[in-house]
Amino acid sequence: PQQEKQQQQQHVDQAHAAAAAAELDGPLDLSYTPAVPETYQEFAALVAGRPAEHLQLAIQRIRAFNAAALATDNKRRLQVFYGILEQHFAMLAGEQPVPAAHLDILTQIMLQLAPEVPFYAATVARMRLEKLHDRLSKALANPLAAGPLLGWPGSRQIMQLRLFSCMFPTSDKRHPVTTPLALLLGKYLMQCPVTCPYLAAAGLLVAGMALHNASAAARFCPEVVNFLAAAFSAFVPPAAAGTAAQSGTAAWEPAAAQQVVSLFTPGLLALDCCKAEVHKQQATDKHIGSNKQKKQQQQHPKNHGQCQHQQHKPRLQLYQLLSQPTDATKFGSDTFKLQLLHCAVATASRACQLSSGCGDAVPQVLQPLTAAVAAVAQLQKLPESAAAAVVRLQQQLQETSAAVMVKRKPLLQSHRVKTVIPREFNPRFETDFALNKDFDPDRQRSQARKLQRQLVKEKRGAMRELRRDAAFMAAERDADKARVDAERLTSERAFYSELQMQEADAKSGGQRGMNPHKRKKRNK
Repeated sequence: PQQEKQQQQQHVDQAHAAAAAAELDGPLDLSYTPAVPETYQEFAALVAGRPAEHLQLAIQRIRAFNAAALATDNKRRLQVFYGILEQHFAMLAGEQPVPAAHLDILTQIMLQLAPEVPFYAATVARMRLEKLHDRLSKALANPLAAGPLLGWPGSRQIMQLRLFSCMFPTSDKRHPVTTPLALLLGKYLMQCPVTCPYLAAAGLLVAGMALHNASAAARFCPEVVNFLAAAFSAFVPPAAAGTAAQSGTAAWEPAAAQQVVSLFTPGLLALDCCKAEVHKQQATDKHIGSNKQKKQQQQHPKNHGQCQHQQHKPRLQLYQLLSQPTDATKFGSDTFKLQLLHCAVATASRACQLSSGCGDAVPQVLQPLTAAVAAVAQLQKLPESAAAAVVRLQQQLQETSAAVMVKRKPLLQSHRVKTVIPREFNPRFETDFALNKDFDPDRQRSQARKLQRQLVKEKRGAMRELRRDAAFMAAERDADKARVDAERLTSERAFYSELQMQEADAKSGGQRGMNPHKRKKRNK
C-alpha cells in the first residue's frame, strides 16, 4: 500500500508540474513591455506553438507599448511590424492544415493597423502582387517547370489575395492595389489550364473572389462568365457532347461557335454515373432506347440510384480544400464533383445578377454560359438536388436574357421615317414702308409706344447730363483742394525756414549763423 501511495503522489506531482509548464508556456511568459521585433525570426520564435488567443495577446501588447503617439521612431517600427505580420500571415496560410483561427486573428489586427501605416500597407500589397504576377508569367512561359498547379494560386496565394480584397476598397475606379488585383484574377481565369478537379476548385474560388470584388462597384467580369461556361462544359462527358452536336437535339454548341476558349480538359468533371448512362444510351437503339431504360431501372434499381445517395446540397469547404494535397484521391470522386457543380451554380447565379451592367448586350454575353448550363441540364441520372439547382440556374439565365430582349428598342431606319414638312406661308409686304413709321392700325397703341420711346430717350439724356455735371463738380472740388493744399505747403515751408534761421542765429551768437573767426580762417 505504501508503494501505491508513493506512485499516486508521483502522478499528482507530475500533473502539477505539467500544469505549471502549461501555464509557463501561456501568456505568463509574455512580457508586458515587449519591443517591436526587428526581424521575422524574432517574431516567429515569440509566437511559435501558441494558440490564437495568445497570438492576439502578444500582438496587442506590442502595439500598446510601441504606439505611434509615444515616440517619434515608433511610426517606423510599426511599419516594420506590419511587414512582419504580413509575412507571418503568408507563412501560416501555406501550412497544412490551414490554421483558420490564427488567420482570422491576424486579419483583424492587420485591418486595425493598416490605417496607421496606409502607404506602407499599400506598398507591401503591391510588392506581393508583383511577385504573384511574375510567378504566373513564368509558369505560363514554361508549363513544364510550373509544377502541379500550372500557374494557379496555391493556398498561400489565395489567402493573401482574399486578405487584400478585404483590406482595400474594391469600389474605386482606380486603386493602386485593387486594380492590379482584379487584373491578376482575370489573368488566372483566362490563361491558366485546368487539368484536374483540384485546379477547377481553385478556379471557382478565384472566380468567386473576382465577383466579390466587382459587386461593390456593380462591375461585370467577362472572365468569370467565360470560365464558368468552360467549367459547365467540363461536366458533360465527351461522348454526350459529340452525340448531341451530331443529332442537333440538344442546345449544345461547340466552343468555336460560342467563341469561348476552354482551358478545361474535356469531360474532366463528368460524373461516373453520367458516363455510364451515356455509354448505355449509345449502345441502345434510338427508337426503343427510352423503353429499355425504364426496364433496366426496374430490374436494377441500385444502378439507378447510385448517384442519388446524397440529396442535400454539398458544400465546398475552403480550409479543407486548401489543406489537402493536389493529388488527393477524394478530388476524383463524384461527391467532390457535385460540390464543384453546386459551387459553379451559385457563382453563375451571382454573375447573372451582376450582368445588368452590360446593358442591352446581356443575351450575347450570357449565351455561352446558357448553352453550357442547358447541356448539363440534359444529363441523365444527375442527382435530384444538382439537377434542380441547374434547372433553376437555366431559368434564371433565360429570364434575364428575355427581360433585356423585351426592353430593347428597334434600330432606327432613316429611310422609313417620314419627315414632317413645315407649313409655308406667303410673306407680307408693305408697299409704302418707311423706316420710322408705325404701321399699327390702332392709333392709341401706336401713340403710347411713341411716347414710351420718347420717355426713354429723355431719361437717357437726363442721366447723361447728370453724369457730366457730377464729373464737372468733382473736378472743381479737386482743384479747390489742390489750391488749398499748395497754400498750406507754402506757409509751412516759410514757417520752418524762419525757425531754422532763428536756431542758427542762437547758436552763432547773434551772427545769423556766421562766425567771423572761422570765416577768416577759411579766407586764409
